[in-house]
Amino acid sequence: MFTHAINAGRNLQTLLFSSDSSGALHTLEEKIPDASQEDIIRDIYSKLCSPKSKKLVSMIPAGIKLESQSIAGGICAITLSEKYTELPEYTKSIVNTCLTKTFCSLTYIDRIIIMSGNESFEFSDGDFITSTPSTHYDSYTVNLYFANETFDALCADSEIIFPTPGETLEHAVVSKLLNGPESDKMRRAIPVGTRINNIYVSEEGVCGIDFSRAFIDNVSHENITEALTLYSVVNTVTELPMINRVEFLIDGESVRGYAYYDLTKPFTNSSEFLVE
Repeated sequence: MFTHAINAGRNLQTLLFSSDSSGALHTLEEKIPDASQEDIIRDIYSKLCSPKSKKLVSMIPAGIKLESQSIAGGICAITLSEKYTELPEYTKSIVNTCLTKTFCSLTYIDRIIIMSGNESFEFSDGDFITSTPSTHYDSYTVNLYFANETFDALCADSEIIFPTPGETLEHAVVSKLLNGPESDKMRRAIPVGTRINNIYVSEEGVCGIDFSRAFIDNVSHENITEALTLYSVVNTVTELPMINRVEFLIDGESVRGYAYYDLTKPFTNSSEFLVE
């Protein structure tokens, strides 16, 4: 999942973030403060939730609070607020990896136990790989799905995508959907004002896309409009290598969002709304 290996030092802590909306992941190493071990855990968690640099994005969704922490025998046990249990599985996996890799970079922590509600998970650093799926390409030909002129079906528009340096393919493709089609016989399906907050791809082939709130606020909540908006994204992204499902977040949160479609559930490719 990560592009950078963890190099733990005796006096260093490793913090994990996403680089701003590009899909790439970034590590920071900082000196460990002169404090108790439990105070250090609280300090690290606070930094993970609120990166100092505006170019970095927290991998922990807003509202996931650290309620308690303890360290004994090389095991760090933390309790998170119950909102953690409501996260989509791919987001939960990202949070688990972020916390495990970060806390296990401390020399006195070998394993981490994450608890929330009735859930409890135990991990070590070795439980998570340190490489990401290969989603960086110089160019890639893909079908972009836009609405037709009458906005009642989707049309495929084959284009060659050229990601910018450091940009993942899935980010470049979704950005193209936001920019809209070049042909005047097609229409952009994603609501105006929508921004990409972040995009991740899990090892299981799930692409998680975090859009700004305009994705749900600026859509006409009719069945066909919602369908074309969603499947414009889903059908496009699932054509990319290693991606088989798409899950949506809105400003870092899992919400139902639409009247006819539940955004808290994953979506797979559908040919129902396609036209030649």
